[in-house]
Amino acid sequence: MMDRDTIKSFTSRVMDNDRMRSFAERAGLYHFTSTGSTTWHGFACAIVAETAQIPVVTPIPTSEYPTPARRPAYGVLATDKFERTFGFGLPAWQDGLAACLRAAQTPRRHSEP
Repeated sequence: MMDRDTIKSFTSRVMDNDRMRSFAERAGLYHFTSTGSTTWHGFACAIVAETAQIPVVTPIPTSEYPTPARRPAYGVLATDKFERTFGFGLPAWQDGLAACLRAAQTPRRHSEP
């Protein structure tokens, strides 16, 4: 969808951070997500560009892709409170996407039962 902004975050970016241990010491509600925003169309285009695929990504408005749940047109979370409190933030969603795609291309070893 070309008309709904969101933030894309990758779990490995959140969980691999050693500084996460200090969270328990500072209670509160924080938004912790990658920086930057994009639409679902922009996200799909970034995936195609990163993987050198050939498909054409056609932008459509949300009205052409109905879902059971209503979503806001602007679903970007503010992370400034987290960054002020803890002194760091996550990198841009594009960096997380690149890392995710690299990991998907890495062969995995399966252990024998």
